[in-house]
Amino acid sequence: MILLCVTALGPVQCSAALVWSEDFNTVPLDWYFWGCDVDEGWLRMNGSEEVLGDPACLANRSSSVTVGTWEFDLVELGSTSGWLGVWFMADGSDFATSNYYAVQLTRSSTATGSIPVFGLYRNFDGAKVKLDSYDGPEGPLAAHHIAVTRNSAGRIRVSINETPAMDVTDTEIDESTYFVFWAIIMDTALDNIFVYDDPGDGISELVILLVVGGAVIIVAGAVIWKRKR
Repeated sequence: MILLCVTALGPVQCSAALVWSEDFNTVPLDWYFWGCDVDEGWLRMNGSEEVLGDPACLANRSSSVTVGTWEFDLVELGSTSGWLGVWFMADGSDFATSNYYAVQLTRSSTATGSIPVFGLYRNFDGAKVKLDSYDGPEGPLAAHHIAVTRNSAGRIRVSINETPAMDVTDTEIDESTYFVFWAIIMDTALDNIFVYDDPGDGISELVILLVVGGAVIIVAGAVIWKRKR
């Protein structure tokens, strides 16, 4: 028996492929670091560089994925001032001139503590726009598992710790050269990056062809992609 998934784009594999990943258990040679170190299996600011007098960290590596899934962990470790951003699609790493989509994390004070605040941003032709935002629960510094998906229609969905958080459609940017990590003041580490070539967890219409003994059986329907880490 032969199992083949056929979509409107033609035959495809029945599961998404891992394009690249990084766990920082060793110092990777395909990344550029500025003001960052690989420390105990995390990528973390080291305080050696500054932007306008504030400690800063920049790291990037090549990544051309524009339709797919980006998963990563952010671990809050120290200072909650400032911000950090993961540019999952970018054509550079300069604040002013790069076009990018990013998930940004800040901390906001409350009467009894603070909450993590996540934003989904687009920077295009020098204009930075917040596309959506999500307030996490109040509590101490924590680890956050982020999953971002983007499909061919430009729909971007973000989940935070398995909870659907942000959902927008935007088509201004459709090219990528880099995956970028920026942090200003905020002491938060990056870890466990996985980038796949399919948006995952979505519903893709398909036709399944079962070839049995020379006879072709066509089953039309839908498949729900569910990736397990």
